[in-house]
Amino acid sequence: GSVISGITAYNFLKTLPYPVRCHNLGEVSSAAILPYLAGSIRTAEIISKFMLHPVEISFQGSLAFFKVEETLSIISQDIDNYAAIVKREVPQFAEDYDIVDLLKHKSLVMSPSDAHSVGIVTDI
Repeated sequence: GSVISGITAYNFLKTLPYPVRCHNLGEVSSAAILPYLAGSIRTAEIISKFMLHPVEISFQGSLAFFKVEETLSIISQDIDNYAAIVKREVPQFAEDYDIVDLLKHKSLVMSPSDAHSVGIVTDI
């Protein structure tokens, strides 16, 4: 998923004038974590998973040097914004894991109980 789309969905859901409930039916991965975190109540099926992984970008054709620099700057800002949302919504997760490192270098797959232990899932 697109990080900017995930941030946009998160921001939209946070502006709604009523509580939002999010439920993981099978998998919440990548940028979908962000709108999921907008929920004031977050639940998950017992047989489901959560995954964070490094941000990716595809290039088509050739790019001038300034476009490569611009693209890297945009990705860096997206990673910082993603991490800021996670830190705001699940501070325990941010204490236990280096979010920026996950978004740049590593993948993390969590069960609902693991996600609950760090605050991603609020109610089991």
